[in-house]
Amino acid sequence: MDGVKAPRSLTVRKATPGISWGAVYAQYEIPASKAEAQWEGLRIERTVDPGKEAHAIRTGDRIHVRYVVTADRDYEYVRLMAPRPASAEPDTQLSGYRWQGGIGYYRAIHDANSEFFFDRLPRGTYVIEEDWILSHSGTFQLAPATLQCLYAPEYQAHTAGSQMEVK
Repeated sequence: MDGVKAPRSLTVRKATPGISWGAVYAQYEIPASKAEAQWEGLRIERTVDPGKEAHAIRTGDRIHVRYVVTADRDYEYVRLMAPRPASAEPDTQLSGYRWQGGIGYYRAIHDANSEFFFDRLPRGTYVIEEDWILSHSGTFQLAPATLQCLYAPEYQAHTAGSQMEVK
């Protein structure tokens, strides 16, 4: 991938007898638009629909965003963190409990993202939707949306990142 350095090597030596435990975590940064979709147990897809076919997205436009969430088993306490590009504002400013697409959740509105909290996420596929209103022109990064079980964080997924150009 462009701009990503090759991993460095790691050597671990143990000088004393007996059992030892350890862990190694690798972390790297890439531009949000280069992130690829990934999932384990949970799956999420995001579609951003400008609602216009003939011309470019412009300031003042309303953008419809759809998250398709799929759970391979029953989960409890799942969070969907859905970032917005810097030019987007949510059409609804109030946080609160909602029922949509056959599932109940609490939606928390923040400056740069919306969070959706599900106390129960039964096995199946659900659609969560929100609208954004674009307030500035330019090219903006749209970071991946992340879905994660808070009790068992190894069950998680994220969408691909992308760019959005607003005229």
